[in-house]
Amino acid sequence: VGVAASAGAANTSTVHVYDLRNKFIAYFDQRLPSVTHVVAEWGVLFLITKRGELYQLEEKDTQTKLDTLFKKNLYTVAINLAHTQQYDANAIVD
Repeated sequence: VGVAASAGAANTSTVHVYDLRNKFIAYFDQRLPSVTHVVAEWGVLFLITKRGELYQLEEKDTQTKLDTLFKKNLYTVAINLAHTQQYDANAIVD
């Protein structure tokens, strides 16, 4: 997982979370208040803002990710994700 946060207009930050293994953007938001710190701990990302607010980003389970990708017609990405998670062919077809 790769994370990038950059300053935007009007004291906001743009946050991208990348799934580097499967080569897709796992999360994107450009309306967060100014993010000053990104902390990864316990399988969770914490974003800390200039105002002291704490945002928690939790990873979805694989089946939820697959459902979302299929709904968005991102079939190739979904199949690649399933393979990297060692799903068998029958599970992918369902």
